[in-house]
Amino acid sequence: MKPFLYITQKNCPVLWMAITASPTTLVFDKEERSLNMKCFNHRDADAVGVCQSCHRGLCVDCYAEVGNLLACRNRCEEDVARWDFIAQKSVTAYSANYKIYLWTSVFLVVVALPFVVVGSFAMLNEPSSGIVALFIGFVFLLFSLVLFRTARKMR
Repeated sequence: MKPFLYITQKNCPVLWMAITASPTTLVFDKEERSLNMKCFNHRDADAVGVCQSCHRGLCVDCYAEVGNLLACRNRCEEDVARWDFIAQKSVTAYSANYKIYLWTSVFLVVVALPFVVVGSFAMLNEPSSGIVALFIGFVFLLFSLVLFRTARKMR
């Protein structure tokens, strides 16, 4: 019986380049008909994960957990710790942006209300100046609505 999959440079050049350029060994299992990743350091052990810094396959003996990520033990832990720190900061910054967008939309409503009120009363006496004030007020309200909707999407 022939193997399920032949990967050669001729029939699949992109996959061939990816496999040969990778520091991890991929082995085709004929019985299970699947590709299994092996550990970079221990070629006989199956990989349980991939280092987030150098992208090498890691077995149980070679990996270290850094936050929510995997890294090569005693090799890439500092790099992955920096990536994890950046990811945690981005979560904090994202929640801060939500609050900023929300409070900015409230501020714009407060700024828009006097323009709308003054513009409405000015329309009674002098329509040209009233239209300008109403227009400015409605522009502020429109920006407030856009920021409020953006803040709700960020939640």
